[in-house]
Parts: sequence; C-alpha cells; structure tokens
Amino acid sequence: MGRASGRKNLPRAPQITPDTPEGREIGESARQDPAGSPIPGLTGNIANYETVRHKVPVPEPLPEHRGMMAHGVPPEDTTAQERAQAERGEHAPHQPPKPAKLAAERVSPPAVPVYIVEPAEGGRPLTTLATQKVTIPAAGNSPARICGRDETRQTMYVMVETAAGAAGAAPTGIRIDHEVGTLDVGLGALLRAGMAGYQELKHCQDELFAVSNDGSACTLSVIFLYGVPAGG
Repeated sequence: MGRASGRKNLPRAPQITPDTPEGREIGESARQDPAGSPIPGLTGNIANYETVRHKVPVPEPLPEHRGMMAHGVPPEDTTAQERAQAERGEHAPHQPPKPAKLAAERVSPPAVPVYIVEPAEGGRPLTTLATQKVTIPAAGNSPARICGRDETRQTMYVMVETAAGAAGAAPTGIRIDHEVGTLDVGLGALLRAGMAGYQELKHCQDELFAVSNDGSACTLSVIFLYGVPAGG
C-alpha cells in the first residue's frame, strides 16, 4: 500500500453552491458567473448605464416691455440682449481696439485789421471846450498847476501870451511837465514867449505844471477840448 492510498478513502468536502447560506457566507453569488449573470457585461462587474447629456430647457424669452411698461411701447422683434450682441459682433471680445481717429486741424481765421481811432463819446458825441488863463510864476517859485487829470479831455492847446524880451532877454518863456520835481531843477519842455499861435497837446489827459524859464512871470492861455454825449 502506498502512502497516498489512504487519502482516497477520506470523505470529500461538500460542494458549496452560490445562493445558499454556505455560499453567501463565503461571498459566492450566481451573479458572478458571466454566462448566467443578469447584469450586462462580459466580466461580471457591475457597470453604470451610459450617461446621456440632456440640455437644460430654456423657456421662451419674455417680452422686453411687459406689464405696466408695455403700455404705449411698440413690440420689438428682438430683445435688448440680442440687439447688443448684434452690434458687438460674433468675435467682438477678441477684436483689437480700433485706432483713435484724430480730428482735422482747425484752420485759424484770417486776421482782421484793426485801426485805432478816437474813442466815441456815446451814440451822438458832442465836442465842447473850456478855456483858462494861468499866471506862471518866475523861476525859483513853486510851479503853477495848469490842469488836473481828466479822462474825458481829448486835446488841449497852450500859448504864452507874454511878449518875449529883446535879444534873448527876459521873459524867454515857460517850461511845462507833468511832474513838479522836473521843473524844480530847471527841466521840462520850453514854450517860448510871444508865440504866434497855440501849441496843440493831443490826447493829454494827465495833470500839467508850469514855471517860468527865467525870473519874469508869464501869462499862459489854455484851451481844453472835451467829447461828451449829446444832452449830457
């Protein structure tokens, strides 16, 4: 008798079949058999059904003007969103910005010639005059004031009435200026004595002073011209 002869006589273990209490205890199941399993698939593994993507249902867009806002507003074929998308275009976010357009250079208007004329004195200016006789003191005394500042004065005329001395003797004339300090040092414009006519001082509106050019006093005649509105 060989050593393996005794094994043939041992009792065999019972056959455990699926879906029995003994089979469930060790995890046996008829569904593990690819041939007889009710679950589809060749490997016997449990697989999910194929997923089908469903589109989200979108309701019909509401009118742009509805309810209280619909009164008196004509219906539109497109909504504000659709019109904006049409204006932007399909690829508007990806389009580069367009270069700025520069306006044409403005041409300067031609220059208008300007002529300086005498200022008007209203709608109907009226020219009038005033006269004055002034005694001019001898040199070394305080200068006499011929006139003050006046913006309405247009022109003035002056004339030394005193006759001139013989061969340059006194009186020789007077000196005038708008500053007293100039006359105190013997300066200023000279108006000779015995003038044949009046000397015009046009557009002179500042004050004016005078003193004799030598030790003899002189008499000065002054005419002022003004422009005033008619009826003023």
